[in-house]
Amino acid sequence: MSRGPVAITDAAEGEGAVMGAIEGLKRDHRLLRSKLDMLRGAVSTAPESWLVLRNGCFTLSRLLQAHCAREHELLTACHAGLERAELAQTVMEHQERLQSLRILNRCFVVEEGPPPATKDVCGALTAVVEGLDDELHLQEDELFPALERLVEDRQEGGSHDDHTARPVLSEEQTVTRVVQRYPQTQAVFDRFGVNLAYEGYDDLGEVAWRHGMPGEELLTHLEQAIASHARQAG
Repeated sequence: MSRGPVAITDAAEGEGAVMGAIEGLKRDHRLLRSKLDMLRGAVSTAPESWLVLRNGCFTLSRLLQAHCAREHELLTACHAGLERAELAQTVMEHQERLQSLRILNRCFVVEEGPPPATKDVCGALTAVVEGLDDELHLQEDELFPALERLVEDRQEGGSHDDHTARPVLSEEQTVTRVVQRYPQTQAVFDRFGVNLAYEGYDDLGEVAWRHGMPGEELLTHLEQAIASHARQAG
């Protein structure tokens, strides 16, 4: 029988359950990626692979639906230590992909009228595959480390409930992603002459190198700007 969401404020047992749930989501990601790779290959050989596309699309739907349920349970358990916007965005993005897959599934079982054009189906499926792949990478870069630090800080007696919690930044994130999530970092990029129009989709490590500084230095400046803004807002 399922115990339901585990409160992050529980003692060692609850913290261990949360870490186990995070590892479960990571396993989900590996399985989902294997299906994404399979679908990419099937798209490249369509329409001969129509049956593979149909079966793969249904399988991906089922896997993603189960993953969303586990993810929602974990995020609900940890909501006190995570930004509400972060939780809502993560759940919403996966749900949008799931809805797109459900629409595509209906294309494979058309009983009346002409069947959908293979080109249109493959185009829509490719958009779902690439979008979901981006979301998986984003969660692995940002959400999972945030959850793991949340558990570690609870174990050490710390708390992420305050507004000065350390932001989750890494050199692999793009400039645009950081500015979208933390608008206050725009001033840092302006100070170092980073042009969002031309460098927005480059990752922080590459941008730091291009502007003559270690990636760690740029991350430090960004984190300081975010922390300063949080203190002022508090």
